[in-house]
Amino acid sequence: MSTPFDHIVFCRICGNEYGSERCVCPTCQHCLEVGEPKCYSEHGMIITDLQEKEFNKNRSYWVSKMKEEDARAQALEEVMNNS
Repeated sequence: MSTPFDHIVFCRICGNEYGSERCVCPTCQHCLEVGEPKCYSEHGMIITDLQEKEFNKNRSYWVSKMKEEDARAQALEEVMNNS
């Protein structure tokens, strides 16, 4: 079963859609990647307060969406089993 998450790639640092205007992550000056965790651990980049705030906001949003999707899938499964 397809979910809304199958077609969207999320930034692993800020949690916004990767490559969109909403991604608040800068380009790494070492490797030119955006939103790559290794840039923070290996290339000296520092996660900003804004990145952390966005990640926490997005995590809460996507966790709630995943729970909604799970509830829909479970309801559909119950309907299919009772048919």
